[in-house]
Amino acid sequence: MRKIFTILLFSGLCFCLLNTTAQPITVQGHSSADEGSTINIPKPAGLQKNDIMLAHISGRLSGSVSGLIPPSGWTKIKSIIDAGSVGSHIFYKVATASEPTSYSFSDSGSTSLTDKVGVISVYRGVDTLIPINASGGAAYSSGFITPSIITTADSCMIVTLFGQRQGSSYTPPSGMTENYDTTAGSSSNETICGDYVIQPLAGVTGQKTATGGGNYGTAGIVALKPASHAVGIKNINEQSLSFRIYPNPVSLFLNLTFNITGEAYFIVTNILGQEMINITLNSYKNNASVNVSELPAGMYFCRIQTANSKSEIRKFNVFK
Repeated sequence: MRKIFTILLFSGLCFCLLNTTAQPITVQGHSSADEGSTINIPKPAGLQKNDIMLAHISGRLSGSVSGLIPPSGWTKIKSIIDAGSVGSHIFYKVATASEPTSYSFSDSGSTSLTDKVGVISVYRGVDTLIPINASGGAAYSSGFITPSIITTADSCMIVTLFGQRQGSSYTPPSGMTENYDTTAGSSSNETICGDYVIQPLAGVTGQKTATGGGNYGTAGIVALKPASHAVGIKNINEQSLSFRIYPNPVSLFLNLTFNITGEAYFIVTNILGQEMINITLNSYKNNASVNVSELPAGMYFCRIQTANSKSEIRKFNVFK
C-alpha cells in the first residue's frame, strides 16, 4: 500500500531562473597498443581540448596486488581483479590544448600485468569538472556481466569495458553500440572491448551483459555526465522546471521552490530507483513543504515531472 505523505503549499515571491540544456555526448574514436612492461598507447586522432579520454588496460596479473602507474594528469576510476588473475584498470583524463603523442602506463613495484592490451577512447560533450557520474566493476569466471549503477543526471553516456583471458571477440550488450574489440598480439589473446549507449533519464542502469568465448575476466561500467550549457534567463511566465530544495540534509520537512504553469508531480526515489513519494504540486503556487519524516535515513533523489517535461535530478539526505 502506498503511504500518504503530507504536502503544505504556500505562496512565495517570483524569481527568474537560469535555463540549461545538455548537449549529447558523442564518441570520437580510439587508439590501441599491446605488450611490454610499459604499454604506450598513441594519442587518438582528432583529439580536441576538453575531450574526455578513457584508458582501458587489461592483462594477466603477476603479483598479489594490482598496480599500474598512469601518466601525469590521469585519474584512476577503477581496478578490477578476477579469480583467474586477470587485471583491468580504467583511467580518465580531460584533454588539454597540448597533449603528448603517446601515453605510457607502467607496472608498479612487485606487481605486473603481462600480455597487456590497452585502448584510449575519446568522448566529446562531457562535463569537464565532474565527468564521471557513477562507476562500478565486477570479476567473473563465466558470463560477462557488469554491476548495475545509479546515475544522477539525465542523458549520461553509459560505457561498458570488458576484459577476458584467452578470449575471442565480444558481442555487445543488448541495445549498446560497440566502440572497440581489441586482442593482444601474444598467444594469450587477452581481449578487451568497449560499448556505449545514452541513458535518457537518470536512475538505475541495470546490469549489462555481453557475450564472448573466453573464460575469466572483468566487467566495468562508467557513466559519463554531459556538459550543461547556459542558454539564458527564463521569464517568470515561461515554463521552467528548475527548482531548489532545502534544508539538506533533512529530518522532517523538505522545502521546495519552483515555477510551473500546469499540473506537475514531485517524485522521490531511493538509491535503488524505487519510487518513495509521488505527489501533485499546485500549479498556482511556487513553494511547497513535503513531509519526509517517514523515509528511512539515507540518500534520495528527487525531481519535478510534467506530462511533457521534467527537471534536473536533485540529491538529498535524510537523517534521524
